[in-house]
Amino acid sequence: MKFIYGERELTLEFRENEVQVITIENREYFSAFLQNLYNQSQGSEGDIILSEGEKILSLNKVAEIVWNPFSVDINNKKILGKLFQKLKTVSMEEQYAEICELNAKVVHYLDDLNLKMPYPIQFRLELDVLDLYKIYGVQLDTEEIDMFERLLEYVKVLESLCGVRLLVFVNVKNYLSEMQIKELYKTAFYYKKGERTCLQTERQYRSDPEKVAMDTSVSEENYMFPTADRTAVTVVVAEM
Repeated sequence: MKFIYGERELTLEFRENEVQVITIENREYFSAFLQNLYNQSQGSEGDIILSEGEKILSLNKVAEIVWNPFSVDINNKKILGKLFQKLKTVSMEEQYAEICELNAKVVHYLDDLNLKMPYPIQFRLELDVLDLYKIYGVQLDTEEIDMFERLLEYVKVLESLCGVRLLVFVNVKNYLSEMQIKELYKTAFYYKKGERTCLQTERQYRSDPEKVAMDTSVSEENYMFPTADRTAVTVVVAEM
């Protein structure tokens, strides 16, 4: 996968288990870069080109951007939709008899209820398990976990359920310790399915590649936009 930012003529070639860091010192450039990320994540046009071979990829279809690690929602509409479809597949393949039995009991209950009413009622005769999940408020359990644990779970879910190929983290190193950053990388790479990429932005810059202790080698490769403004902001990109 290749990431090109046309405005600054930046080209990144993603390699497996590698984290690439882009440092933008100029706040105006940083704002413009994030504006492009946001616009294209919403399906609009921009200066960022994401490609694989000769194929141009849509950022909003393959990427997920974490603007604030405190605001990640593991049970957002997109994730719950994927979760429900996964649950339905498992139910139809492994619990079909139980579904039929449950449906028969529900229909019998509604028939009895109909007889007790002074006016006739109508209802569906087939149970849609997707409706069942919504009625019972099925969702991923995120109680009693802190911001970092939630972020790790979010990464796992995005990859295992949603098939996200590009993860974007904005300024995440402002919130996490060095050990937590390494754990985040490990989680992203460990749960990958095929090729995955992780992009992170932050306000710190490391001039030397950083190795992450894990089963497979992970490194940070750094790119810097030189400017007169000394306020550094960093974008980290990692293939997963």
